[in-house]
Amino acid sequence: MKHACTFGGDKSRPTDDALVIEFDDGSRRFTYLDSYYWSREANGYYCVTSALMALEAWGHHRIDAGESVETVTAEILGEGDLPAAYLLVITDLLISHWSKSRKAALPFVGCPELLSLERTRQSRDSMGLNRGMFGDKEPRGMANLESLRKRPSRGIPLEWILPHYLFGEPAEDGEAVRTRLETALSRLGPYESHSSMADPRLMAVHALNLLDSQNYQTRTRRDEAGQEQTGYEYVAPAAETQHLEPMQLQMSARMAAMHLGGEVANALEDPEKSSRELVARSLVWAREWTSPANLKPTTIIRF
Repeated sequence: MKHACTFGGDKSRPTDDALVIEFDDGSRRFTYLDSYYWSREANGYYCVTSALMALEAWGHHRIDAGESVETVTAEILGEGDLPAAYLLVITDLLISHWSKSRKAALPFVGCPELLSLERTRQSRDSMGLNRGMFGDKEPRGMANLESLRKRPSRGIPLEWILPHYLFGEPAEDGEAVRTRLETALSRLGPYESHSSMADPRLMAVHALNLLDSQNYQTRTRRDEAGQEQTGYEYVAPAAETQHLEPMQLQMSARMAAMHLGGEVANALEDPEKSSRELVARSLVWAREWTSPANLKPTTIIRF
């Protein structure tokens, strides 16, 4: 694994690029953060991706057979520094085997840097990376790509298990997560006006908000059988909402522009997909995009 991380790269990078998780018996460093996603797709190193997928399948098999999450994850992590690629294998196991993983997950959900990485991982999973890695001839075995995709971790990020520490028992687990996050926040410092959830400083605040009962409202809905079910819905506090709103508006605008661009491209290929309404929307977008308020100054380089 370390050979794959250093192949063709700067071997000094792991000392500068690391995520630290605090365990009860000390801290562990996870280096080469770009490798975190390698169990999905390792930049074309299919043997590495296959090995990590096999490691995940092996972990699922042992936990499904009754072994504790703590035992399995400890064997995977071993000792000393590791590439971050192993962290996603652990994360998959923790999410997929909740609530057996309640205790084992404490150091991981208490790490804002990992929670931030997880936000990116969820979007990558939704894009279906490594979907065609084996083409039409995936090797037969005890596990396959489809069986791993069906695991709960493929649908949710690690932060989504935080509310279970708030509403579940034992209560001291929730306090343990809060303590870890508060310690991390003291180390990281306050977030800035431009901070997104990719910034561990903002993620730490968001995670603590998820662990505050005052940020939830009771909701009632009917299930498929018509029975009323009562639950809790997270409602972000005003400070978090006001901070994220401008970024969400910008993201919505970018997504709308991308969608419109796709419609225009399809219409250019197939005129039957064009319409007066599409032309009108395109003109509105073009006028807004080329307005003086949206134009950036151009730097002229003279020779």
